[in-house]
Amino acid sequence: QRPPRHWSHAAGGGAGGLLELGAEDNEIGTDGVRSLANTLAPPAAGGVGTDSGLQVATQFKLRVLDLAGNMVGDNGARHLSDVLRGCTALTQLKLGRNRIGRRGRRALAA
Repeated sequence: QRPPRHWSHAAGGGAGGLLELGAEDNEIGTDGVRSLANTLAPPAAGGVGTDSGLQVATQFKLRVLDLAGNMVGDNGARHLSDVLRGCTALTQLKLGRNRIGRRGRRALAA
């Protein structure tokens, strides 16, 4: 499967912002994670953030992000790491079955 061209359309949004995003077992790979990270990043960081109605990074309300089984790898983990630092409400991050190695784990832990 291919990643959605625009995550903002796939995820929706709403007045309260996105609280949970489940995209497990879609094999989106590094390109899909890069696209998702760009969507979640605020415009000041080069992302599209809330400009498209996906009120996540600027409101920091995302609580659950399930990307298990998506072939994320180390590069995808690095794309996610910067954005996740701003998601202070995140309580569950599911990244199992993604072949994330030492470099990716370090990026996520930083």
